[in-house]
Amino acid sequence: MATFHTADAPHGEVILLRITRLDEHTRAFAERLTRESGREVMCIVDERNGSVDVSPYRKLSLTARTCRALGIHCPSDFAWRCGDYGLYLARTQYPSITRFWLIEGDVRITGPGLDHFFHVFDNSEDIDCIMGNLQASAGWYWDHSIASAGTTVYTCLFNILRINAAAIDLLLERRRELSLDRVRRLSWANDEAFVATTLSNSPFTCRDLNDFGPTLYTTETLTFHAAFNGSTFQEHQEPMTIYHPVLFGEAYERKRRKLHAIAAGETLSQRARRRAIHLLNALTRSTNF
Repeated sequence: MATFHTADAPHGEVILLRITRLDEHTRAFAERLTRESGREVMCIVDERNGSVDVSPYRKLSLTARTCRALGIHCPSDFAWRCGDYGLYLARTQYPSITRFWLIEGDVRITGPGLDHFFHVFDNSEDIDCIMGNLQASAGWYWDHSIASAGTTVYTCLFNILRINAAAIDLLLERRRELSLDRVRRLSWANDEAFVATTLSNSPFTCRDLNDFGPTLYTTETLTFHAAFNGSTFQEHQEPMTIYHPVLFGEAYERKRRKLHAIAAGETLSQRARRRAIHLLNALTRSTNF
């Protein structure tokens, strides 16, 4: 297993594992990422409810205090809604790192080994951000939060992505600008809408995870509409594929119940509020994109 010493200044390309705790399943995934990718793994940890032990990994503590110190708005659910905030913490704390993989703790990648997965992107240094699903469908739920006159809305799958330092700098600058906008704070853009729309309407180059040869995911494997039972999941099955979410025990059952509730749909008042904010934002030409 590759080891990294906390006294060393990290550089090059690292993996940020976005988690709420480091249980036995997540720890095994972190160890596999470190061992098979050859990259250092750091943990972005939601610590709003107290400190979480992630030793021996470096920890980036995600709290309202640490994020507001960066000059960005923090709605009550920011730790869930704004996965990009962890990127800003990492970029600020470790300025020598040039590229980051951001991977959620319930992602799994099947195949012969994770080294094969990372080798897919060996010749992609000129790509600023690699994400999944850069197409926003008509009526997408988060469209209202990022809409503005003259801007094309994009989405992405925020479970796994690679992004360079310069792109993160732009995103942080834009989040700070939008934090001063009272209307934008009414319905704060989530990570998928904000990152994909901001970068795709900028000079930065964005590509899909599937653009580099193999089909690494489908809408059935990297999804918000289903869950995979970790107790029966075969991590070394072929072909090489990204799966999300892979959950264990009660977490898997909670997700199934949540999906059932979502299927019931929004209330009329929730739908009306989204439509009103969309119309207000769409009439405003934003200078932020």
